[in-house]
Amino acid sequence: MNKIKVIAEIGNNHNGNFAKAKKAIYEAKEAGADYVKFQHINPEKFVHSKLKSLVKGNDKYQIQRLKKICLNLNQIKDLYKLSRKLKIGFGVSVFDIESVKELKKCTDFYKVASSDINFYPMLNELKKSKKKVIISTGMSSMEEILYLKKIFKEKKIILMHCVSSYPTPDKNLNLLSVKYLKDKTNWEIGYSDHSAGSLSCELSSVLGATYIEKHFLISKSDKNVGDFSVSISATDFKKMIKRINIIQNMLGKYEKNCLELEKKLKGTVRRSIYTTANIKKNEKIDISNSICLRPFNKKGLSILKFNNFKKLYAKKNIPKNALIKHSDVKKI
Repeated sequence: MNKIKVIAEIGNNHNGNFAKAKKAIYEAKEAGADYVKFQHINPEKFVHSKLKSLVKGNDKYQIQRLKKICLNLNQIKDLYKLSRKLKIGFGVSVFDIESVKELKKCTDFYKVASSDINFYPMLNELKKSKKKVIISTGMSSMEEILYLKKIFKEKKIILMHCVSSYPTPDKNLNLLSVKYLKDKTNWEIGYSDHSAGSLSCELSSVLGATYIEKHFLISKSDKNVGDFSVSISATDFKKMIKRINIIQNMLGKYEKNCLELEKKLKGTVRRSIYTTANIKKNEKIDISNSICLRPFNKKGLSILKFNNFKKLYAKKNIPKNALIKHSDVKKI
């Protein structure tokens, strides 16, 4: 099993503060994240100028707020360079065709938000890229999800189970969708979390999520950031990753064998066949004059053979309480 990759979704939790954005990369690296992810939004190419703001504050329209909190292209590129220096992966959520082109040398993967699963002009541009493409599936129907196969064809993408509610109540997380999406698409499946804690991230690893994305809070005092309700601190992020690693270690391999550490005990607790009475030569051996007891002895007659062969007879006299060996019996 490949290591589960954890993405620290910094998004716009920096609120446009470039110093905080850089600090977040250092903290995510220290917490053990495999990737950091930011959003690159060109407000004019994202929202209508008269779309009202969803966040309480001084800005009447979304475009006003976005212009304040979004990083520009050069800042995203500088963050990418910092990630190279710190040896942590780097991803960007893109929201327009031009950004896909502009960032092709400055990201390890592109992320498509749930809201853009049907933004086909951008998806058609992404399918040309050699970069990894991760797509969230919040608010989506299976018809929309399966249509992605027609767009991306042979290109492998990563689907993220996601519920677009902030924060998502526990009863609506529907984590079994991770396995469902895997069974129905045969694509790599991850989980993008919008719950208030991290338990669902940890549970998704049991269900087969190979990428786990969680919103990363730069500072607990930043309660005015848009994703505060679904974000966790660097300290909690580190704890989450530790638990995910423990869970993956517990999961092991998709197989069932006798493990090396079991073999010694197996020789003690398995049984062999012993006599309960003196058995004479040519006498039938069955449960009336034998018993299966611990310890197992590899020289003994196999219990499987004893069970399958209904007519076994003694080749010679066998004393009471003796191990019945394969060489002691014959079939008639």
